[in-house]
Amino acid sequence: MNKSILFTFFFNQKKVGYSKINPNEKIALFLLTFFIATTVFAHEYIFIAYNYVVKQGEKLELHLFVSDGFNIEAERPFKKSIIKNFELISEKGKTDLLNSAVEGKFPILEMDIDFKGLGLIHMSRDYAQITMQNDKFKDYLRVDNIENITIDTTKKQQTERYTRYLKTLIQSDRKENDSIYKMVVL
Repeated sequence: MNKSILFTFFFNQKKVGYSKINPNEKIALFLLTFFIATTVFAHEYIFIAYNYVVKQGEKLELHLFVSDGFNIEAERPFKKSIIKNFELISEKGKTDLLNSAVEGKFPILEMDIDFKGLGLIHMSRDYAQITMQNDKFKDYLRVDNIENITIDTTKKQQTERYTRYLKTLIQSDRKENDSIYKMVVL
């Protein structure tokens, strides 16, 4: 098993009282963490919560990591200048997290949970741009499994403009008939 999966698994286990969570929730947490980590496969940013299951009134601690697949490379601080949107969607509606975030802070978010049920935390980062020599750009596309891109060989360099979108689900006190999933998906 990969070290990053174990890190996330044990990282969550220590603080939460993981042994008190029923086996189905343990499996769901593991699969959620596995899915989030595998969905973003090349050099990417990922959210890792110290605890994905919190009770109302407890503090949520959310970290931002750079990873390459399952290999976590480094934790990143909060950097307001490159973030377009950072919010929590819960039963209470949308909460803007950008204005209360502290520049340069580790973890990027610490907040008291004031909702029950599911909460979606998402962040969209502003556009970034990379420029590479043609041969390096071809390698970059191949490594990221990006196909059907035509390179303009009349230019010596290629440029890519991209943005990143991050999200994670947080569970706070089980709530029957929680509709946040329907609100977010539909």
